Amino acid sequence: MRTLVSVLLGFALLLGPRSGWGCELPATGQTTCWDSNGNVIPCAGTGQDGELREGAPLAYVDHGDGTVTDVNTGLMWEKLSHDGTVHDDHNTYTWANAISGHVATLNSTNFAGHNDWRLPNVRELLSIVTYQNLLPTVAPAFDNHCSSGCDVTRCSCTFSGDTWTSTSEADSPSNQWFVDFQDGQVGAGLEHGSGPVRAVRDASTGCPLPATGQTTCWDSSRNVIPCAGTGQDGELRKGAPLAYVDNGNGTVTDLNTGLVWEKLSERGDAQRHELRGPQRLAAAERAGAAGHRGLPDHQSGGGLGLQQQLLAGLSGDDVQLHRLGRLLVVDVQRLRPVERVVRALLVRPRGCVRQDRRQEQRRLRAGRAGRLHFQHDD
Repeated sequence: MRTLVSVLLGFALLLGPRSGWGCELPATGQTTCWDSNGNVIPCAGTGQDGELREGAPLAYVDHGDGTVTDVNTGLMWEKLSHDGTVHDDHNTYTWANAISGHVATLNSTNFAGHNDWRLPNVRELLSIVTYQNLLPTVAPAFDNHCSSGCDVTRCSCTFSGDTWTSTSEADSPSNQWFVDFQDGQVGAGLEHGSGPVRAVRDASTGCPLPATGQTTCWDSSRNVIPCAGTGQDGELRKGAPLAYVDNGNGTVTDLNTGLVWEKLSERGDAQRHELRGPQRLAAAERAGAAGHRGLPDHQSGGGLGLQQQLLAGLSGDDVQLHRLGRLLVVDVQRLRPVERVVRALLVRPRGCVRQDRRQEQRRLRAGRAGRLHFQHDD
């Protein structure tokens, strides 16, 4: 008799590649490799993102009406301008006004012929970050070095700073997640309580990104409130529902992306999460059972993938990233890239969480890009 794994795989194949099951995440856009001193080096054999270039190649279409569509995700984005209109990239809003002000204005004026604009969730906004670029970290489709007076039909602008999303920080819901387009970081709680907005709307094509997993809405006093009419992530719940399969061999497959993830344990083998980076990789290579090919890049594990795990209530890990010559990791408590890990979360058997301070240890999760492949028992 078929196992649950086989049934889920059959269901995924039945839905097809455009259903959100097994869709590749957009690539990070990174094509360069660096050594520990920040010098550009040949990528061959480094295992860095610039060598592997996993994910769907970035592709965008400018419709000439002030909107850009991401061919991979199907999301249609508002272009920003530098002309003092509602689209100006220097306009700032509180989080509440981002929805009731900016988004509401686009809908009431039927911007670009549509009245279903909304605030993107954190995964959606992070999907347009391009890690090969800085100031801002986006592709030319979202910033072509516009000058003063440029409107959205002729130019495309991005403010190099923190931009609002519709997703709240679960442990402190008066803060909302933002994406910093200065260098591609993600965090929660804007420093001055206001920031720019880029609206988005759904489309019928493309592969939907995995949902964030957020299902609750809050008011500014951190009280849980009914979601209806809030425009928050907990109400909209955009994206493909989160779904995972434990393969029974020390790996878990994300049915949305098709990525196979290493599971971690409390044992003293290759999956023991206390191992330092080089030890961990060497041990994983010796074990070899799961066929991992290396560390995940920022889109699959350092940002999107980890957010997917954390926001779904699963445990996350600090991930080593090479970005523009700096060794970065992700702080699992706030999902903000930092220069050095200062906390680690260990989930104990009863589910309680303990914080351990560590100054030099970096914990890594290996990832393997691949198509869905399961074994079943007859």
